[in-house]
Amino acid sequence: MSFRIEKDTMGEMKVPSDKYWAAQTQRSIHNFEIGNETMPIEIVYGFANLKKKPVPWSIMIWVVWKSQLLLRLQKLVKLCCLVH
Repeated sequence: MSFRIEKDTMGEMKVPSDKYWAAQTQRSIHNFEIGNETMPIEIVYGFANLKKKPVPWSIMIWVVWKSQLLLRLQKLVKLCCLVH
């Protein structure tokens, strides 16, 4: 089995190359008795749906914020042009 070296605030940790996690997870596996149970796929899909829902709202808020910012910049440019 091959390993890679991952680093975190507590130091270096050898992590199996075929795993996607980093040093903190490997340290937890090493230090704590973690079972082999996996989360049911229905739970994973449920969390994915929950995470997916707020995205359109955050995009909408960002668009409104950006448009307000652009309007303020336009006013500022007009003021600067009038002054000079």
